[in-house]
Amino acid sequence: MKEAKLLQDNSGFFYCQNFPVGQKRELRPPKEKSAGVKATGAFFILAFLMFMRICAAENLSENFKEKEFACRCCGVLKVDPMLMEKLELLRAEFGKPIIVTSGYRCPKHNKEVGGVSKSQHIQGKAADIKIKGINPHEVAEAAKKSGFTFILAYSTWTHVDVR
Repeated sequence: MKEAKLLQDNSGFFYCQNFPVGQKRELRPPKEKSAGVKATGAFFILAFLMFMRICAAENLSENFKEKEFACRCCGVLKVDPMLMEKLELLRAEFGKPIIVTSGYRCPKHNKEVGGVSKSQHIQGKAADIKIKGINPHEVAEAAKKSGFTFILAYSTWTHVDVR
């Protein structure tokens, strides 16, 4: 088991840093209009437990691994828990693996691949995905049912996010 350290910054992000690898992982609580203290407290407890699991294992969820979402240039991993929840729902809908072609992108990598400056990938709220044998437009329709808030179907892949 890896040694882990849980940190929180002033903006509410939690960071889970593994040693000696030194990769940073973070989750941010969802924006809640009037959820109150109980929901916020419950989220932080859940976030803490998720981070301990993330730090101890290479799986982010039942069907997705850290390496699928880590930035391709620096290895940093930033994932919104709602993104993972919606991706698991989408995977269950098709009963087939989802291939993540792009998850978190650091600002440098985002610029290199031509991403927009305020990309949801930079915030850990987006993924570009493929499902073998399924048309991206079919994936987009199912993504709507799974609760994604923004979806774009391209010719060979689908962008989903939880902005």
